[in-house]
Amino acid sequence: MLCFKNVAAFFLTFISFRLSAQTVTKYYDADWLETSPAKAMYYAEFTKIDGGYKCFSYWKGSKKKREESLYADTSMNHPNGLQRVYSKNGKLEDSLFFNTDGTLAESFHYYPNQQLDCHYVSVGNGKGEVKEAYDETGQKIKNYMFARPAQPKGGTENGRRL
Repeated sequence: MLCFKNVAAFFLTFISFRLSAQTVTKYYDADWLETSPAKAMYYAEFTKIDGGYKCFSYWKGSKKKREESLYADTSMNHPNGLQRVYSKNGKLEDSLFFNTDGTLAESFHYYPNQQLDCHYVSVGNGKGEVKEAYDETGQKIKNYMFARPAQPKGGTENGRRL
């Protein structure tokens, strides 16, 4: 009898947990703007967890995974922690890590053969970015220079030239 009570208690706990895990499904067009299911290219399922929502998005046609990540809400505007993005063929395309404030801390981009293409690290408020690049065999490209935006001589202040 004691075993039955334990099994029943476990079953009730499991059912109540499943019922409390609310899932919200949203549909998106090619620009990731919310749309109707009929016009959607992607759809996302958000499940409430402590401190946010676990999100899995999918290519609508194939139902293959497009992304997995954590968000503060269901708007997809405030990522938090690890985010993985997949190509249409299901291969990992990007792996990103976001700070709790939604800013990008680090990212990795992969070639179609799954070799690392580039590595980006943000050092303090988007300043001092470091980017390393690799060829398709995984060898680091020596003396790689990441293109930076042009800066007027003397710098800028609030978008104005000094």
